Amino acid sequence: MAADTDAIEPIFPPPVPPDPLGQVRCHRCRRVLTHPDSVARGLGPICAAKWIWELPVPVDEKLAKLEALRRQVRETGEISEGDLVELIEKLKAGQQELPDDPAPDTASGDEPDFDPQEEPARPDRRLPVRDPEPDMAVAERIFRETFARKMPGYEPREPQIQLAREVARALATGSHLVGEAGTGTGKSFAVLVPAVHWAREMGKRVVVSTGTIALQEQYMGKDVPFLQQVLADEMPFSAALIKGKGNYLCRLKAGEAAKESAAGTDPELDRVLAWVRETSDGDKSELPFVPADDVWRRVNVDDSCLRHKCPLFEECGFYQVRERAKRAQILVCNHHLLMYDLPYGIFPQYGALILDEAHHLEDIASNTFGVEISQFRLPALCRDIERLEHPDIPTDRLQHIRQLNSSLMGHFAGAEVSGRPLEKEALSRVPGQERYSQLAISLVAELKQLGDELATLDWSWADDRTKARCQALVERVTGLAGDFQDVFNPTPESTEQNVAWVEVERGRQEPRVTLHLNPIDVGPGLQDLLWDPLHAVICTSATLSTGTNFNYFKRMVGLNRTEREVLELHVTSPFDYPNQALLYVPRGLPEPREEERWTNAIIGITRDVLQATGGRAFVLFTSYKQLKAVYESLATELEQAGYVIFRQGDMPRTQLLDAFKEAHAAGGRPILFATGTFWEGVSVEDEALSCVVIDKLPFQVPSDPIAVAKAEALKRNGEDPFMHYTVPQAIIRVKQGFGRLIRTRRDRGLVAILDPRIRTKGYGRQFLRSLPPAREIYHLGDVLAFLQGG
Repeated sequence: MAADTDAIEPIFPPPVPPDPLGQVRCHRCRRVLTHPDSVARGLGPICAAKWIWELPVPVDEKLAKLEALRRQVRETGEISEGDLVELIEKLKAGQQELPDDPAPDTASGDEPDFDPQEEPARPDRRLPVRDPEPDMAVAERIFRETFARKMPGYEPREPQIQLAREVARALATGSHLVGEAGTGTGKSFAVLVPAVHWAREMGKRVVVSTGTIALQEQYMGKDVPFLQQVLADEMPFSAALIKGKGNYLCRLKAGEAAKESAAGTDPELDRVLAWVRETSDGDKSELPFVPADDVWRRVNVDDSCLRHKCPLFEECGFYQVRERAKRAQILVCNHHLLMYDLPYGIFPQYGALILDEAHHLEDIASNTFGVEISQFRLPALCRDIERLEHPDIPTDRLQHIRQLNSSLMGHFAGAEVSGRPLEKEALSRVPGQERYSQLAISLVAELKQLGDELATLDWSWADDRTKARCQALVERVTGLAGDFQDVFNPTPESTEQNVAWVEVERGRQEPRVTLHLNPIDVGPGLQDLLWDPLHAVICTSATLSTGTNFNYFKRMVGLNRTEREVLELHVTSPFDYPNQALLYVPRGLPEPREEERWTNAIIGITRDVLQATGGRAFVLFTSYKQLKAVYESLATELEQAGYVIFRQGDMPRTQLLDAFKEAHAAGGRPILFATGTFWEGVSVEDEALSCVVIDKLPFQVPSDPIAVAKAEALKRNGEDPFMHYTVPQAIIRVKQGFGRLIRTRRDRGLVAILDPRIRTKGYGRQFLRSLPPAREIYHLGDVLAFLQGG
């Protein structure tokens, strides 16, 4: 380090003296310098690199000084050194004039690069391509040697090493990778190790995006800290978690809430305000309880944030976390936030992206690129406007808007389609189109007028915070008017590319109505924002392939459109499925289309399976209706026989899972009847879960509006929607359900699929080829001996 400093320091001009406020500014760009090395140098690192470029010395000497500067900023964490790498590469290529890029150094500037209102920080695009072999060798050496040296008893996993090598290849060559790795491969380390190496070598951040919050927390709470410890000597790195601003406390709003609410009138708000005095970052996840949405909205960071004008900016946990992220080489986020970043650029610049649980990408992109309007969105907006407490707030207009919204949503709540109450339907198929269209047109006109009125309110007497709140509300009103316009009065191009639909959730005290507009194909959007601009995107999951290929996944997310090279890799799980798992498909069952016969048959078989395994089971259904029928037929009988019965919906998912595990630990025989989210993203290890029952092949509901729109689009292209969309989608879902059973090398158990079509239909072979190679049985008598180790 000393040699590097000696090589650099003498060439720089003397620092500019501090200004009257004690701030040291860059000799070249005049930005305030904050990092000690920048202050000592009198130049931010980027400006220092430009200074070196312009020195009247030989190119070799310039390169030596630039390399020394690069090593220095990497070791001190001053900035991510990627822009320095680009300068070095351009100088090596013979470029003589200083390029316009890189931009001024953000680490020394006084404006954060995380705000979507500023110039978007786009992902770095034109990155140098490297020979992949050295990077692949480093990844393999880490797993074979470093892990073994740091972890007594460690045994390398060949599938993990294979995946790590391919990730290194993709990053080095600027290729995309679709990599399926079975459960137990160790995907997180397989992607992190080469990502860390590439980030350090290239001076570029890597974003790791997960499909679920649980996996995001696993990365930051477990995997990253462990890897930082293992690699501390040879490959130290920093990482940061990126969350949306709504997850963080606004101390200014909290102070306002404390003044507005007398202590004791809102106990939950009082608990939040007490926590304000204890928290440093103000991360909502640190709260010892989950606050109600309306309580948290009173204190969280939102669009009215004053940023650097806020008197409490220096105490803001949200911006403190963002500043730490600028110095990190690995950023961890979730797919929802990533999708928001792509068009707006709220992250610091990054060079490559890893999509873990990539099978969620299409659905999340569809939601992010689309529009969603619940019946409560507009009333909540009206309440927030009234809280401005301006004497000229148009209260009559707000009341009229509420009435229009109530009439519009009430129309859908009371509508019937084919003689049944509307639940989920394309907007074009809902009766009364003339009435609801007119209501929507009136609502859009009223919202536009409201926005104009709010924008012209006189706030000359108010503080900056109040003005910012009003401006944010104007933007919300304008945005909501645009959303209603897009749903009810789309352009011809939008009509062709999107599907507008309405959902009514029933079974509550009153129906809940939500309007949607979703793209039929997210491929073009992802191509423009993801596949074409990024240097490398790594897609991993245990469930990406259908049959023997990745064609379905690539088509659904638009990877088949890009001209970039797309590498493909399938590595099998290290688990010994033939000796760890049984697959049971009962013979002689009626098909699910014979609903009553099939339901009666699977009730009996489910009972037999649960008795054979002694409970310890997940019984997974494709619909709540079927769950209800089987549960009500078996629950009392099973409880009387000594089983501990759980049903999804009886308590929150996390509590339900904990209760299931606790029941087994206490000597009980737990059984969970579930649907929806329990098909994936949950893990119960060892003998606590020895059986997974899947009621039927999870084909999409034929009337689902998005599925119908996709099917029609495929038909227009001359493709069979059932074989090219419905079957592949169901295969991935079955693989996810199957994956609940075997989580470790110690696990043993049975998967029962109670749908004869997996054997009797031609497409059933695709399902069977896609599943892990479990041993098939035809008699439940084989189960007991197997579970006992036979």
